Amino acid sequence: MLKDKNQIIHALTRPKNKTNETIVLTSDYIFRLDNETGNVKELDNHPQYHNLTTSPNGTFIFADYYRIEKMISSLKDTKTIQSPIEMDMIEFKDWKGDVLEFTCDEFTNWDRHLVMELNVNDWKIRIKNAMQQKNIAHAAIN
Repeated sequence: MLKDKNQIIHALTRPKNKTNETIVLTSDYIFRLDNETGNVKELDNHPQYHNLTTSPNGTFIFADYYRIEKMISSLKDTKTIQSPIEMDMIEFKDWKGDVLEFTCDEFTNWDRHLVMELNVNDWKIRIKNAMQQKNIAHAAIN
């Protein structure tokens, strides 16, 4: 399947649940693998995703630049998680219990850099805080 030996793996994650699957995200493909056999269960070419993580309960979570999705039963069966703002430049950071912290910019308001949280107990995205560029720039001048 992989034609180019130099493909970059963007992310690799293994859930801690009983599905016993691994998702591999490369620059050209996304693969769903069986951990027992190593067989490819599913693949998609040219994925739009650039972030991948696994929730503490084993749910695969993907992000492109504008939205976050969770996998329901397959790579084709995903659900978009609603956000209180339109997001751009999403980047996953760290898990704190059942809460995924990530950063993004507000779409069309790129000076507004935000730290956001996705709670996987209720699947809600909340704004944690805004990183004020003006304050950072002002402090650098003084």
